[in-house]
Amino acid sequence: MAGAGLLLVLPVLLGAAAAGETSTAPGGWVAAVLGRLVDGLVRRYEAEERGRRVCGSETISSPDHLLFRNGLDIPQFDIEAPVCCAGYERNATTLRCQPRCSQGCPNGRCVAPDSCRCLPQFARSLAGHCVPTCPAGCLHGRCYGEECVCDPGHRPHGRICAPRCQGSCRGGNCTAPNVCTCRRAGYVVNAEGDCEPFCQGGCVNARCSAPNLCTCLEGYKKHPGQGASPNTCVPDCFDKCVNGYCAGPGRCVCHPGYALGQQRFVCVPDCRPRCVNATCTAPGVCTCQPGHYKVGGDGGGHVCAGVAGGGGACGDCANGRCSGGRCVCYDGYDRNHTSNRCVPRCPAPCGHGNCSAPNLCSCDPGYAFDFYKKECKLKCSPPCVNGACVDGNSCSCHPGFARDATDWTGRRCLPLCDPFCVNAVCSSPNQCTCKAGFAKDRHSGLDYVCVPDTGLSHSAMTTRSYGR
Repeated sequence: MAGAGLLLVLPVLLGAAAAGETSTAPGGWVAAVLGRLVDGLVRRYEAEERGRRVCGSETISSPDHLLFRNGLDIPQFDIEAPVCCAGYERNATTLRCQPRCSQGCPNGRCVAPDSCRCLPQFARSLAGHCVPTCPAGCLHGRCYGEECVCDPGHRPHGRICAPRCQGSCRGGNCTAPNVCTCRRAGYVVNAEGDCEPFCQGGCVNARCSAPNLCTCLEGYKKHPGQGASPNTCVPDCFDKCVNGYCAGPGRCVCHPGYALGQQRFVCVPDCRPRCVNATCTAPGVCTCQPGHYKVGGDGGGHVCAGVAGGGGACGDCANGRCSGGRCVCYDGYDRNHTSNRCVPRCPAPCGHGNCSAPNLCSCDPGYAFDFYKKECKLKCSPPCVNGACVDGNSCSCHPGFARDATDWTGRRCLPLCDPFCVNAVCSSPNQCTCKAGFAKDRHSGLDYVCVPDTGLSHSAMTTRSYGR
């Protein structure tokens, strides 16, 4: 290899230079020759390891160990040196790129980035450490000569013992008996004992496919409004529901008093019993056809009768009945003294809308009718998450929630925990969920504090404990 050749040639070259050194040539020619030699060897090494260990090159000053040899003082000179790829570092003596292990390799040798090869009489534990083997020692067991007998809750694992977990602990390490600790940040242990991604606040109509990434279920889609919660998916009806709401994939549910008409996503007013010589213009409201008037003493208003000549003494008696040449309004309607017509009555002012039928408001743009409170209420777009829509198209957080400072739209509220969660995340108001590798302490009684999970004295939430 080029690096090995460099180490073999330099002592010979420097020794010869020292033997022939004169006072008039104080090592200058040696520096020039040495610089060219080092550059050649380094370029050859870079070509061999390009893309594997070497990702570039740079010019550096010659290391000190090249300047003083056998009493010879060589002037400083520039040489080419490799730039190591991620996970590797340059050896100051050989100028070669060697693997780097961030935690070191006690009782072993670093053979690849963050990968140690254990020395003889040592074996790798599930935590990645090189531990002694019998007869010197046995992790989680006892040595009987060359044989390791495991402690309760552990199983043979090569030449050492490893903790046993009831679940498969997929994506994690079994760090203590029945305690699975996830290897990657943002993952927690589920009921089956496997590691799965964790999404803050949970996913609605979606699954948590990666940490804080919700993927919509089939038939659902992300809310189209700008700034909508990324964790919430809404049913996809493929078209807007008129006088109704999308309750499920491709399924429109009509508001009270409406029923699906001939079009799949359009709800039309529903009149029971059926209108006769009239049109159902609002829930339970029949409007007589031209030349007809309401009949029936009960004021039900679903039957209209024709008038000879298309008129009559009552004139236009829509929403009422002609009695003695006078139009009498049905229940839910009052006479408008200006137009002399029967107009619908709403028990409370519609506010941001107008009364279009008894107890029914037609709302202004930006408002929606609440069929239970019988009023037009402000509609926020995009909708509020864990909050209510208030004046000005803004959201007011529900009790136990606070505005998400990272949401520039102001539409998302996050749960509050008081006191603050320690080694945990606030998953709902005053509810702390331990991070991976931590668990609740059963002895302290402090629900907001999670401590490192040893599997012996703690009951885990995110690092789930089994068999209890």
